[in-house]
Amino acid sequence: MLSLVRKHADSWMIKAIIWLIAFAFVGTVFYSWGMGGSVESRGDVVAEVQGQEIRFGEYERTFNDLIDIYRQQFGSRFSQDMIGRLDLKNVALEGLIKNKLLLSEAKKQNIGVSDKELIDHIQKIPAFQRDKKFDRNVYMNFLRFRRLSPKEFEDAQRKNLTIEKLENLVKEQAKVSTSEVLEAYEREENKVKLDYISIPETHFKANEEPKEEEIQEYYNKNKSNFRVDEQTDFQFVKLAYKDFEEKVEIHEEDVDDFYKSNIGKYRVEEQFKASHILFRVPASNNSSDEESDKKEDENKTKAKEKANDILLKIQAGEDFAELAKINSDDAGTKNRGGDLGTFPKGTMVKEFEKALLKLKPGEVSSPVLSPFGYHLIKLGEKIESRVKTLDEVKESIEKDLKSKKARQRARRVLKHIYKGAEIDQDLAKAAKAKEVEVDTTGLIARSNHDVPKIGIVAEFYNAAFMLAKDRVSEPVHTAEASYLIKIANVKEPYIPELGDVKEKVIENVKADKNKKLTKENVDVFTGQIEKNKDITKVAESLKFVVQHTPLFGIDDSIPGIGDLQELKEKAFSLAKGEVATVFARRAFYLFKIAETKKAEEPDQSNKERLYKARQQAKGEVFYANWYDKLNEKAEIQKFPEFL
Repeated sequence: MLSLVRKHADSWMIKAIIWLIAFAFVGTVFYSWGMGGSVESRGDVVAEVQGQEIRFGEYERTFNDLIDIYRQQFGSRFSQDMIGRLDLKNVALEGLIKNKLLLSEAKKQNIGVSDKELIDHIQKIPAFQRDKKFDRNVYMNFLRFRRLSPKEFEDAQRKNLTIEKLENLVKEQAKVSTSEVLEAYEREENKVKLDYISIPETHFKANEEPKEEEIQEYYNKNKSNFRVDEQTDFQFVKLAYKDFEEKVEIHEEDVDDFYKSNIGKYRVEEQFKASHILFRVPASNNSSDEESDKKEDENKTKAKEKANDILLKIQAGEDFAELAKINSDDAGTKNRGGDLGTFPKGTMVKEFEKALLKLKPGEVSSPVLSPFGYHLIKLGEKIESRVKTLDEVKESIEKDLKSKKARQRARRVLKHIYKGAEIDQDLAKAAKAKEVEVDTTGLIARSNHDVPKIGIVAEFYNAAFMLAKDRVSEPVHTAEASYLIKIANVKEPYIPELGDVKEKVIENVKADKNKKLTKENVDVFTGQIEKNKDITKVAESLKFVVQHTPLFGIDDSIPGIGDLQELKEKAFSLAKGEVATVFARRAFYLFKIAETKKAEEPDQSNKERLYKARQQAKGEVFYANWYDKLNEKAEIQKFPEFL
């Protein structure tokens, strides 16, 4: 282990919280700490890379971590459709394959990471720093939060750095010519301005209803678009832990034993109630360091003088809270009279806390300088550290014990059902013997992660869709319930008859007719604009308003339209006054080039900047191509039946 990394620094946590959240998934390619699936113990191999196995447990945790990331990011907007659209199953597997392959290649090329390099890397991670210095306690708190040992985390970081070294080595082989730099500058500096109108693809409506022969013809040509994928009906037993809680009886001695065994859990650290008035020190914007230092000293002096003036008013008997409302630069507390609420020791920056510890209740400090400015601090109350009494936490302990015992009881019952079904794989009979009901999901496709009667539960979904026919799954445990699953019925993929999808076919035929009619009209309008160069008349006839963009470059997102590459490529191929139409994002864009601006010769600083940017971009492409070739030559075997 790298004891040097963990050797020095003081405890300090509050400032790192945001970083810890952002950093929470560092290294999960190698150590996935998410929702462990019930099938992990089977040791199923989902892929082999150069003779190295990727087991289902490793894959499942990585896949579930990805789902968790997107669920946290999108909240209620997260859905099973998103899992399919983002292809998260393959993303998880390909990520694991890629990293194993890259580590294998790095080993061949004798690329490694020394202890010193690893130490320097970890010490520079902002999440582990206090005042821009590595903090051991913050580091260890992060590891405890992620349930990792230092060795696990450091091994994962060493692998990440090894891959990064290999990647940089490959990217450095990409070369950039002078002509490429000039071309990049022209792409950046050449600008156009557009006058345009956008017409939705079905703006014009066909009057006649689709004829029967049109409906039949469309269906015959597009049958595959109506294909229904394979569907499976799952039989399952679900034992929700909360349903067992009413059957659980908690005894006084259980509560007492738990309290004594976990006494440290109920320690309340020393706390303070305090208020402050903040006087910020304005930042200096002078060009030279000497001028900047001088201006900063002047600003500090002014802020301190203002703080002393307010302190004199407080000492003369004026109300601290009222003075805070008028004078404090802390927008978050000034309207509350500077009230900081109650907070534990170690929360505030060290300068603030050092002054706070010297105060008695009711006292106000002299001006205290911190990175935020000068503070006048008033201590309201000091609450000594203590251990909560059993009476205070009894209800909470009873709730925890009841939840734990209910979970244990539910899992025992499920285990008995599983044992009962082992011989003949009859889940319904085994469940009935324990007076437990069996339910079914109804037919669902593999693409549907939101399982009826279950919801989006990764553990259930993964276990269900890797089940062999006529076999009962091993117990599947989640945070809320335990399950046994069996395939009840499988419906093969099929193309429904026209009568079953006729309404949808009619909608599609109508949409096609409307698109065709709209395209015909757009072609006419484009010709009119090309002839008289007046886009406004066409817009008025359609009751549209002509939109105008500012000047933009080919690599920019078009203001008011978005990043439509086809439209940009077309626009930059035209001269001022020329007209064109582009179809994109279900709309026709009719536009005229209102203005063009050509690039001038780049100066040296721009040449250097563009060379660096171009080298980085070419390096990414070079690396991607290099990896594709490496991947093609590698011995990789996937076993998709487990996914």
